[in-house]
Amino acid sequence: MTVSIFLIVLGVIAAYPFFLKKKPDLQQLFDKIIPVRGWLGLVFGIWSLVKLVQLLSFIDDIFVFVGAWHKICMILMVLIYIISVLIGFIFVLELVPQYIPSQKEKGDKIISILKPYYTKLGLLAIAAAIVNILISFSFN
Repeated sequence: MTVSIFLIVLGVIAAYPFFLKKKPDLQQLFDKIIPVRGWLGLVFGIWSLVKLVQLLSFIDDIFVFVGAWHKICMILMVLIYIISVLIGFIFVLELVPQYIPSQKEKGDKIISILKPYYTKLGLLAIAAAIVNILISFSFN
C-alpha cells in the first residue's frame, strides 16, 4: 500500500501538465514540487529497484505454490516496480545537467526524447497504484 501511495505521488508529478490543464490553480503547488522531483526520483527509483530485485528473486517459488489471483497480484507488483524505476530514472535525468555540466547535452537530448512520455507514464502509474490499492483492500 505504501508503494502505491508513493507511486500516485510520483505519477501526479510526472503527469503534472495534464493536471494543470484541468486545474490551472495547481501551478503554485507544482512550482514548489518540481525542483525536488529529481531527488524524489532518485530515492524512490533506487528503493523500487531494490524491491523489484527482491521480488524477482523468489518469483519462481510464488508461481509454483500460489493460485491464479496471487499470480495476477504479483505481476501487478512487478509492473508497479518497473513503472517506479522508469519514473525515477526520468526524474534523475533532470539532475544530471545540474551536477555534471559536461553531460548537459546528452542529458538534455535524452530528456527531450522522453518528455512526450511523462504524462502517459504518470497516468499509467496512477492507474496501476489505484488498482493495487483496490486489490489490497479486497484481501482484508
